[in-house]
Amino acid sequence: MRWHFTLMTGFVVSGCITDGKGLDPRYRVEPDRPSLSFGAVDISLTSPNRTLNLVNTGLNSVILEEISVSAMGVELPFAYQPVDSSCQLGLELAPEDSCSLVFSFSPRQEYDYVDAIQFRWKGKKPNGDLTKIYMNNAFLGGKGNLNCQLREDWQDSLSTGESNAIEDNETAFQQGLVTGQSLTYDDGYSDGFSQSYSDSYWQAYTPAYNQSYGEGYFYGFDQGYYNLADRDGACQQGESAGNNDGTASGNLSGSSAGYQDGYNHGVADGEYDALYYLQAVASSWNQDENLYYQCVAAEDYIFNNLVPPRPNDEFAYVNDLCVEKGYSNVFNPNSFSEGWSQGASENEDYQQGIVAGNAHGSSQGEVEGRADGQFQGYQDGEADGLVEGTELAEQEAYDDCYEQSYSDANAIAHAASYDIYYDDGYIEGYDEMYYETLYDFYYDNFCYSIIDDWLTNGN
Repeated sequence: MRWHFTLMTGFVVSGCITDGKGLDPRYRVEPDRPSLSFGAVDISLTSPNRTLNLVNTGLNSVILEEISVSAMGVELPFAYQPVDSSCQLGLELAPEDSCSLVFSFSPRQEYDYVDAIQFRWKGKKPNGDLTKIYMNNAFLGGKGNLNCQLREDWQDSLSTGESNAIEDNETAFQQGLVTGQSLTYDDGYSDGFSQSYSDSYWQAYTPAYNQSYGEGYFYGFDQGYYNLADRDGACQQGESAGNNDGTASGNLSGSSAGYQDGYNHGVADGEYDALYYLQAVASSWNQDENLYYQCVAAEDYIFNNLVPPRPNDEFAYVNDLCVEKGYSNVFNPNSFSEGWSQGASENEDYQQGIVAGNAHGSSQGEVEGRADGQFQGYQDGEADGLVEGTELAEQEAYDDCYEQSYSDANAIAHAASYDIYYDDGYIEGYDEMYYETLYDFYYDNFCYSIIDDWLTNGN
C-alpha cells in the first residue's frame, strides 16, 4: 500500500488511494479542497473552527477504520474537534457521499506551523466483503502572531521589556565610556603599534613574497627538470608499461585480424570447392517485451513544530513573550563598544600613545614584513618549482619511452598472433561453408525431387 501526496502552495493535501500498481478507481476518497489554512492567528487566541470534507469519489463504498490524530500528529497548536465532525470511526461512505472533519488552531509561538492527519479506510466490495486497508492524508497550516496590544497588561509587559533594554544599553555604554576614559599612554602605544605594524607588515610582505617566489620557482624548476636520474627512472617505467600494453594490444588486434582474414579466405575457398553459391539468409528474432506499469507515489513528511508544553497560566506565558519581544526590539549589543570608543577618543594620553605607537609600528612592520616575505616567498617558490619541474621531466621521459616501446611490442605481438589465428579461422570458415553448401545443394536438388515425384505419382 502506498499513498500519493499532491504538493500545494504552502500546504499539502493527499487525495488519492493507490493499491501499489496505480490508482484504484473503485476506492477513492478525496478532500474537497486543496489545503486547509488558518492564516495568521494571535497567540493566546483560538481560531474559528474550519471544516475539511472528505468525498467518496470512487465506484464502491468505503468504511472509515481510523483517524490518526497522534501518529503523524494533529497536535498542539492544531486541535481535532470530534464532537463537531461527522467523520466517525466505522462510518460507511457510499459513492459521492461525504463527511466532515473539524479543526481549530491555537498557536503558541511566532511560527509557521504545518501538521498532518491520517485516514485509514477499507473498501467494500459489492458482495459485502472488505478489502485491505487504504490510506490517505490531509495537511493543515497556520501562522502564530504575537500581538501584545490585545491586553493592557501585555502592553505593559512590552514596555517593560523595552525599558529593561534601555537600562541595559545605558549601563553597557557607561561601562564602555569609563573603560575608554581610563586607558593610559602605554595602552594607546600598544594599540597603535599593533595596528600599524600589522598593516605595514602585510603591505611590505606581499610584494616581496611575490617577487622572491618567482625567483625561487625558476631555480627549483630547473633543478627538477634537468635531474637525469629522475628522467631515467621514468623512462624505465614508460618502457615497461609500453611493452606490456603494446603486447596486449598487439595480441588482441593480431588474433582478431588473423582469425577474420583466415575465416574469410576459408569461406571463399570452401564455397568454390563445393561448386555452389549459397546466399546468406538473414535471420532475425523477435523478443516479446512485457510492459509493466506501477504507480508508486510515496512521500514521508516529518513535521517538528517545536511546540513547548502549554503552561497553566496562558496570560502569564504571553506576558513573558511580550517582555522578550520588547527587549529584543530595543536592545543594542554594541552599547559597550560605542561607550568605549567615545571614552577613548576623548582620552588625550591614550591618543598620544596611539600616535607614537603608529609611527614605530609602521616602520618596524615594513622592515620585518619585507624580510619575511622575501625569505618565505623564495622557499615556497623553490619547493613548488622543484615539484613541477620534476613532474614535467618525468612525464616527458615516460611518454617518449612508452610510445617507442608500445609501438615495437605491438608490431611483434600482432604479427605472431595473426599467423596463429589465421590458420584457425581458415579451417573453421572452410569447413562451415563447404559442408553447409553441400547439404543445401543435396536437399534442394535431391530431396526436393523425391518429394515432388511422390506428390505427383503417389509413390
